[in-house]
Amino acid sequence: MARKRDYIAVPQMLPARPPGFFSRIRRKAFGWSMILLGIAGLLLPILNGTFFLMVGLYVLKDDYAWAGRTIAWIRRKFPKQAASMDRGQARAETYLKRTRRAVRRYYAQLRR
Repeated sequence: MARKRDYIAVPQMLPARPPGFFSRIRRKAFGWSMILLGIAGLLLPILNGTFFLMVGLYVLKDDYAWAGRTIAWIRRKFPKQAASMDRGQARAETYLKRTRRAVRRYYAQLRR
């Protein structure tokens, strides 16, 4: 009996497709709107400006190097809040996965 080799059992993964032009524009527009809303929230007592600023920075960190550096600085300066941001990011990712899965199921049912 032939021995199964480990390197054959590993599936070949295709590289991730880069996001399209319009999805990048949407992401940048959302990030900048969150940053503007955060700046307004710092001036107005009604809104929580830091929350919106952090969401905007997290959205823009892949597109702009200064956003990534700012997040790294915040992580060094405020480690307790950085842990809270990580938990929030993990919760948001699980929520988005569930929502995408539900939308795919819905469209699959529509096609039948």
